Amino acid sequence: MVENKETTQGQAQLLTPAEAADFLGLKRSYVYKLIHFREIPYLKCGARFVRFRQSDLQEWQNARIREVPSREQMQAEAARYCLNHPTRV
Repeated sequence: MVENKETTQGQAQLLTPAEAADFLGLKRSYVYKLIHFREIPYLKCGARFVRFRQSDLQEWQNARIREVPSREQMQAEAARYCLNHPTRV
């Protein structure tokens, strides 16, 4: 009986493409595009069915997040670049 519950819990974590799209906040067609270009982690179930582990999607989403620098940080980086790369006239 315990094995059956563990199997059910493991299957509950597998998401369909529509559920994955809702989880990620993306359109379903974009999720299929990501699958086609193999840019998102997925599992093949049989010949036609695709499923996603929720934990894999969370890791994938976190890896894509990047910090946007503030205006002051961008100006400091630009000034640093200009000092290290003087223009030749």
